[in-house]
Amino acid sequence: MASIRSRIRCSYVTAGLSVLGLVAVLVLVADAVGAQTPNRVGFTEDQAEQGRVTYAERCASCHGDALDDGEVGPPLKGVAFRERWRAETPDALFNLTADTMPQDQP
Repeated sequence: MASIRSRIRCSYVTAGLSVLGLVAVLVLVADAVGAQTPNRVGFTEDQAEQGRVTYAERCASCHGDALDDGEVGPPLKGVAFRERWRAETPDALFNLTADTMPQDQP
């Protein structure tokens, strides 16, 4: 009897350690995946509204009201925009915009 109880206890311990090991591996994998996720650019609703107003005043005349329907400026959304900026950082886009736009008043 003692050996059956001992085997059962050993089985429970082994199963418990296996589950604990699996949880540890999952935590490490999740942490590694999280470390590879690029930082997201965040903004508040007030900042978004300020951006809408600024865009309407300074950008829409070239890039269009819908960001991709201007007669002069390139689209600021859609496939062409993503292709152009895919390998760049948000800082690069910001710096280009801050240094050169609008063209008559950079």
